[in-house]
Amino acid sequence: MGSAVTEAETMRRVVAILTQATEMAAAPVDEIGGERYAAQAELVAEFVVEAMRPGTVAPAGTSPQAVAAAVAASFQDRLGALVACFSAAYASLAHHHDSGDTGTSSADVLRRLALQVESNDPA
Repeated sequence: MGSAVTEAETMRRVVAILTQATEMAAAPVDEIGGERYAAQAELVAEFVVEAMRPGTVAPAGTSPQAVAAAVAASFQDRLGALVACFSAAYASLAHHHDSGDTGTSSADVLRRLALQVESNDPA
């Protein structure tokens, strides 16, 4: 990802993280090893670092308070987008669960969400 993380890219990464977590949860306990958890943790950590990387550059001579305010505003926007995407994915999964649709798996719901994001992405 570049310096500007789009909402569509954030949602794609959220869906990837949730898909991997869903696959891990569905695996028999004896097939879930430290390597799988390490891979999940690495995927999440990489995503958070990229999503939260500050994109704010302050000109020389800017006061420390102004720099702190600019960085905080940047993080607030990115954190808001991150939480919004996880919330939207959760809401999709919760709606599916509450509807009682046993013919569609959680993985199918996540795939549908990913396809919806792709079809709405102007890039």
